[in-house]
Amino acid sequence: MEEQLNLTSIQEALNKAKNILILLPANPNLDKVAASLALYLSLAKQGKQVLVACPSAMTVAFNRLFAIDKVRDRIGNRNLIISFDYVKDSIEKVSYNIENKKFNLVVEPRAGYSSLKPDKVSYSYSGAESDLIFVIGALKLEDLDKLYFNEKKVFEKSTTVNIDNRVNNTKFGQVNLVDAQFASCSEIVTLLIKKFNLPIDQDITTNLVAGVENNTSNFQAPNVSAATFELAAWCLKNGARKGYLAAALKPTSSVQPPFVTPVPVGSKT
Repeated sequence: MEEQLNLTSIQEALNKAKNILILLPANPNLDKVAASLALYLSLAKQGKQVLVACPSAMTVAFNRLFAIDKVRDRIGNRNLIISFDYVKDSIEKVSYNIENKKFNLVVEPRAGYSSLKPDKVSYSYSGAESDLIFVIGALKLEDLDKLYFNEKKVFEKSTTVNIDNRVNNTKFGQVNLVDAQFASCSEIVTLLIKKFNLPIDQDITTNLVAGVENNTSNFQAPNVSAATFELAAWCLKNGARKGYLAAALKPTSSVQPPFVTPVPVGSKT
């Protein structure tokens, strides 16, 4: 399985990269989130500038994963965008000046139109910067939703590494770490971290094992292989906590207890 993945082609890009994005598709499962956070923690520990993002909100089921609070819902942060509702032909001129070391943007309304109210102005950012992008668990770039549609330029300038374990993946990356023989994305990320000797600690390996456990029904799924156990064992040897999320993720039983006819107090049974 390892020999089918083009791991060596990532090495140069990873060595040169200063700004790295790790992106998740909309509504990811726990395996994808765990794999992304493990890779985020490892690259951050190596000293890289790294950001992890997902277009949809994280669910309560992911709360115990390490670094879950680092997941953002946007990747652009270079350009400040000032927005307000616009009425056609209502603006006479937009200009700027610098006074007392402050940049002032001046919006002059056309005669007959009201001045712009401060409480009607909103602010946001765009303009992502990256040398290397890891996309984890997406069949196609469009699965990234606004992360892709709002920042297409960054994908044109960066090396995109596509990590997935599904046979119908569209192979959209410049590098595709895609192999359906793996039972989870967490296994592929484990292999990548191990192959490149990236930094690890207990939080990183615990996230990886949690992803594998969740995606394989605790190693009971039919696509579990010897490699699954080998990679999980490597994580355990490096401090991973087995079954870390088991209690939090254990589903509540929907089976109702059998009805027992109450016996009146004092009666004989």
